[in-house]
Amino acid sequence: MLIALRRRLGRIRDKLERHVETMSSGGKRRAPAPLSDADKAFMLEWLKGSADDAALVERARTGGAGASLIERACAARPANAIAWAARAGYCLDAGDLEEAIDHAERAVALGRHEPDATSMRVRVLVAEQRRDEALEALPVALDNARRMRRHAMRLELCALWQGLEPESLEPPLEAARTRMATRELDRAAAELEALTTRFGNRFDILMPLAAVYQDQLRTRDAMRTFQQAVDAEPDNVDALCMAGLCARDLGDTAGADRMLVHALERDPASTFVQYNLGLLRLDEGRIDAAAGLLLGARDARRGKPWDESVIEKVLDSAVERDFGGAEWATARFKLNHDIEQLGYLRDKGLLGPAIEPVIAEHRLTLADEALPADTYSMVALDPLRYPRLARTYKAPLHAPDPDPPGGALVNPALAWASIEDEYLAAAPHLVVVDDLLGEDALAALRAYCLESTFWNDLKGGYLGATMPDGFSGRLLLRVAAELRARLPRLLGARPLRTMWAYKYDPAYPGIGLHADAGAVNVNFWITPDEANLDPGSGGLVVYSHPASRDGSVEPFTPDGTEIRRYLESVDAKAIHVPYRANRAVIFDSALFHESDAFRFRDGYENRRTSMTLLYGTPE
Repeated sequence: MLIALRRRLGRIRDKLERHVETMSSGGKRRAPAPLSDADKAFMLEWLKGSADDAALVERARTGGAGASLIERACAARPANAIAWAARAGYCLDAGDLEEAIDHAERAVALGRHEPDATSMRVRVLVAEQRRDEALEALPVALDNARRMRRHAMRLELCALWQGLEPESLEPPLEAARTRMATRELDRAAAELEALTTRFGNRFDILMPLAAVYQDQLRTRDAMRTFQQAVDAEPDNVDALCMAGLCARDLGDTAGADRMLVHALERDPASTFVQYNLGLLRLDEGRIDAAAGLLLGARDARRGKPWDESVIEKVLDSAVERDFGGAEWATARFKLNHDIEQLGYLRDKGLLGPAIEPVIAEHRLTLADEALPADTYSMVALDPLRYPRLARTYKAPLHAPDPDPPGGALVNPALAWASIEDEYLAAAPHLVVVDDLLGEDALAALRAYCLESTFWNDLKGGYLGATMPDGFSGRLLLRVAAELRARLPRLLGARPLRTMWAYKYDPAYPGIGLHADAGAVNVNFWITPDEANLDPGSGGLVVYSHPASRDGSVEPFTPDGTEIRRYLESVDAKAIHVPYRANRAVIFDSALFHESDAFRFRDGYENRRTSMTLLYGTPE
């Protein structure tokens, strides 16, 4: 404490001395170097908002203006945390530590969640050899860098941390986790293996190492390592669940059952445990038990399905939610969908008069100036202004688990053996199947998707219904199990990994280029053909080459430009499959695919709705 006080007093004295020198030399401090006309034009664009803060920092770094540009930015916008952080960096590089720490602390005061500000403060504290303060500041800086996916910054902070605590496990462990985030899997594995040699088979090393092995498709290595983690902490639910998941992937049903049942005993309300044990029960053909567990995962996440009395009670209760997380974010396309769906349920008599004020408040939000005009931009609205929305948003207002129709759900009249032959002989592996479901099953599935309020995954133009959110009733599980039984050569050794549904905003152009993390995709559509205004399109485009197996292109990267460049380099061909209701496209999950352009009629029942069942692990 005394040392810190003396250091602070010393900085104040130095500042006073510099101020005296400035006054004695004419009363003016050194003026920043003049800017070029181009830099002045850029500053104007930055002040108007046409150029962002990152562009400002890059311009200063590469354009020659350097500190002079940043100083003017601080003067023009004295509340800009990034500008002050950059200014601290220039002072640090110039060896002016007193000015550097002052500017860094000002940057943090202006933006405590801003990665540039908090990481710069750590850099300056390390340069000033203020070890304890730097260690205290590191966790916040790392959290900010991690949250904003600033992976290079994370690695820089880890290096600084390592210098402060060279014998600690935490800095290299955090660096290895960063390698995992950047998909440098071989390097992450090597670094984590080195840590086991240095520190032993510690639980906190074994869990990420096993996860890396899993991402590398080294399932047996992952199983061995997760088992070591279980040995280290026998009651750890995460380790038990991951070991059980690996055992299931390896076909060890008894081992998977043992691990997952133990995990459920330790944490009966765990969404993750119930989900994976539910999938294991599905493998065993125990549909009711599987649905009970999977819907239990929904209950743990969203609560049990509501009825009219619950709606009335909840609307009069206090708002008890975490409004700081991403789950509260909404957008116009989500609000418009929910207005349509709630009105549909009201008109069908599935929701009563208690839902009217909820619908009215949804409509009111659309006029809120805080809601972006862009249909797909998300924002967190003020829950105090919209308490009914806050109490019901993403809740299971109507979440049925209907009895499946009698008889077969998957069409038994199809030549399933021939379908398998066609798939296995095709290059790439792909087959189109019409009339996938029986008429009763298709009607039941349409009603299920129209009525269920599980469309909670906002994707920026389309809504997802996922298994942990309740897209997991007996109807769906029966379809998944029957498909596996009808296609034993394709799916017999590949259990269901997950399934989801997407419902599209009418103006949305479709899902971009991607591959999926499975072995076989079964994609099909359920919206009636009458809704499709362009029968020659509206379906799926699948490309003839899979994601590269050598790691040069990650199969799950969101960078569509990179994927297209790869597909062009291998002269991949596009296979267009037009939209048809009850048409399935069964293909190798590693094949890149995207939505074809579509035009559907307006109206709630006309929204394009697709289903995906994902079987097996990547191969």
